Order: sequence, then structure tokens, then C-alpha cells
Amino acid sequence: MIERVFSNSIAVTPYGNHPASEPSDAHKITSDPLLAGAGSGGIGLSSVNGYKLGTGSPALSSGVLMSSNGGKDYWGNTVSSSIAPNRGAYNGAGIVLTTPNTWNAVDDANVRDGTYATTNQAGTTAVTVDTKNDLTSYKRDGYFKFDFNSYSGTVSNATITLKPIIAAMSGIQNEVALVSDNTWTEGAITWNTKPSSSTVLGTYTIVAGTPITINVTSQVQAAMSTGKKLSIRVYSTSAVNSNGNVSFASSESIASTDRPKLTITP
Repeated sequence: MIERVFSNSIAVTPYGNHPASEPSDAHKITSDPLLAGAGSGGIGLSSVNGYKLGTGSPALSSGVLMSSNGGKDYWGNTVSSSIAPNRGAYNGAGIVLTTPNTWNAVDDANVRDGTYATTNQAGTTAVTVDTKNDLTSYKRDGYFKFDFNSYSGTVSNATITLKPIIAAMSGIQNEVALVSDNTWTEGAITWNTKPSSSTVLGTYTIVAGTPITINVTSQVQAAMSTGKKLSIRVYSTSAVNSNGNVSFASSESIASTDRPKLTITP
């Protein structure tokens, strides 16, 4: 029999909900651990600095001493054999947290193929941006553009967040790709004039009401010296299906918190 013991853990859940099924731990903390940028991790050691602890974090120096702890944390900081460590993978000193900067999309629209290939889909007024893999004349791709020309700081992390309002069926897959041409506008883009995309930034299973977060750190870092604009294309990779449509909130959405946004952390 394997016995699992939970002690000095961090139990943070959405909306402060702690179900009865949560592991018992008399020493757990349920307050904000003050991570530098939770959810910002990508591939490679340099991409996970968002999991360092901020100054004042309750996870600092409140962990449990472990024998044979290896002597180093994930970042190479010393882990003492006699002094209580931090909780989690980071054992360095608390870092000064910076305030993220956020921009809503300046242009967003979907384009439609077939008989609608030359028609702008009312990008300036539509409250959603739609994607769908369907028969000719019913297929739709979405485009989003962000302008952060007002920003002049450093970029340690950058993400784009899109909120799907509708997912007509479960298991719909959408892919996000980089668009290098930022000259398109929501009031003029059509299927025939849409810019091409290149690097795939991620593939997501869409669930209505659950935002998707796209890591664009390297793309924003590059754009800092090339115009400070960033465009993406969102399109369905699911099998052709007349019920496979997804609707993301647009920059014209009545709910301001649902609008597509770019967040840059210095």
C-alpha cells in the first residue's frame, strides 16, 4: 500500500471554492501565493519564470524540510537541509512583482469563403469572431490584431486571451497561427484579401465560456523593433461539420471583460 501525505501544500482554487474532496492538510495555505505570472510557462527553463514567488508570498520559507532534497531548486537556487524551504519549485528570494500591461484588439473579424469570399463580414460591428470548418461558402477563419505602440518597457512574458462565447459541439479544435502582415483592417478584410499565416502558436480544444491563452512572448519581443503590432489567425482543424462553429467575443463585445486582449508583463 502506498500512503500519500499532504503537508504544507498550496491549495488555491477558482472563486475560493474548496471542495470536500480536497486533500486534508492542516498546514496548507489557501491565499494567493503571489506567483510572478501563473500560466505563462512554455518550453524551456527561461519560459517558466512566472512560477517564481513574489515578495510577501505566504509560500516563502513556509515549506517542510526534506532529507536528501538534492540541494538545488529548479532554477539552481540552494535548498538548505536545515532551514525551511519555500513551497513549490522556487527557493529563491521573493521578487518584486510588476503590473502587466493590457491592450484590446484594434482589429478583429472573421472571413468567409465561397460565395462570400469578396464580402467583408461586418468586422466593425460584429460582436463575435467566428471560426468553422465546413463546406464551401460556410467555412470561416478569424483574425485578430493588437497594437502596443504605446509600450516601451521590457517583455518578460506576453499572452493573448480569447474568450469563446459559443462552441456548438464538444471537442472542436481550433489552431492559432502568426500573421506577419499587419496592414489588414476589420472593415475591409475578406476571404480573398486575408493575409496568410505562418508559425503555429498552439492548438486548443474549445469549451464555451473557457478562455484560451496563447503564449506570444517571443513574437512580441520581436515586434518591439518592427512596429509593435501583432496579428494572429484562428481557424478550425476539426473535421468538416455544419455544427462545428465557434464564436469568440470581439472587441465590440458588450462584455468588456470578454474582449480579446494582449497582456505584456515587463
